[in-house]
Amino acid sequence: MAPKNPCREPPIRLSLILACVWMAASFAQGQTFFRLVRTEVVKHPAGEAPQTSVMEGGMKSLALATTLPGFTSRGNLTVTIPDRLENDQESFTITARLDGSWNLKADNPNINLGLILLGVPKVMGKGDPGPWLKAGEHTLSVDVTVQANLASGFGVRKWNENGKNLRSFVLEGHTGVGQTLSGFKLTYVYEETKNAPAIRLGAVTVVEVVGEAEISPGGDDSQAKQLKLNDRVNEWDRLVTGMDSRVKLRFPDGTIVDVGELTDMKVACYIDAGNAVQTRLWLRGGEVSASVNKSSERPSSLEVKTPTAVCGVRGTRFVTRHNKLSGMTTVSVAEGAVSVAGVNPSLREVALGAGQSVDVSVERISAVRKS
Repeated sequence: MAPKNPCREPPIRLSLILACVWMAASFAQGQTFFRLVRTEVVKHPAGEAPQTSVMEGGMKSLALATTLPGFTSRGNLTVTIPDRLENDQESFTITARLDGSWNLKADNPNINLGLILLGVPKVMGKGDPGPWLKAGEHTLSVDVTVQANLASGFGVRKWNENGKNLRSFVLEGHTGVGQTLSGFKLTYVYEETKNAPAIRLGAVTVVEVVGEAEISPGGDDSQAKQLKLNDRVNEWDRLVTGMDSRVKLRFPDGTIVDVGELTDMKVACYIDAGNAVQTRLWLRGGEVSASVNKSSERPSSLEVKTPTAVCGVRGTRFVTRHNKLSGMTTVSVAEGAVSVAGVNPSLREVALGAGQSVDVSVERISAVRKS
């Protein structure tokens, strides 16, 4: 018997073969993420040589001190950065605060304090003619909040080191009097690595569109187009809704997500790990509500991340809103339970039950209240 020609196999059989190949490749590839591996530190006290060092993980605080004739100065830096990112396109929030104090032995018209984060400068107190003229003790603070991601070229360096793919960004600052400054430079280095293998199903179905809505494939706004019924939404696609508009999404596990008006969001990932399903959404602004699949055999979990909060849920109905102008995230639970944490690791995690809600900013999480 002559061997079969694979090109003449029935289309259904070929489709099954291709699907198996795709699934095997997905298992082999696994999930890419980035972890914070080290901080490269340069301290330059006024009048001294620079001091360089490297520490594992991310430096979250730094102290500066300078003693010179005529004045002493101190600076205390606190930084909030993510230790782990699911994807280089994942947006995250960086916060930095520098507190400075000076003891002037004589009048001096120029106190200096400044921060530069990812190329975005913020300087306060430089040349301020107010209370800084007189000798004595003075204090001043400056803080910066920046949203970024490791995929952009702006402020992010990309390179290969001993076979490892690395990304980094820089935080710089100074404190002092006149041109006599103590400065620092912190370089945060992330390494690309892999999670345990997982199948990414990716495609999410649009089951309802009311009003105007756009989709940008892969987050590329230059490819934006009108969103239509039965369209598919894939990983890192960006959805934007207009006034009086809404969109309903159905995930393969049965989870339903309603996207409200004037909302800007991305489907960060959809992972089927065999006995469990995990979905992550990135809400940049607006409102999403979700009804998560409650299957006991294949439980589904949903995580909604905003610039200020991370909401983790399983088998529940809830609403998350984020106000871009105020930077405030509000989480309300209709059924089940939701854990709410701030992107600022110093904030405590809050557990919400049915009929409860909470507000989250970069600085604080409010008291739990009735919805």
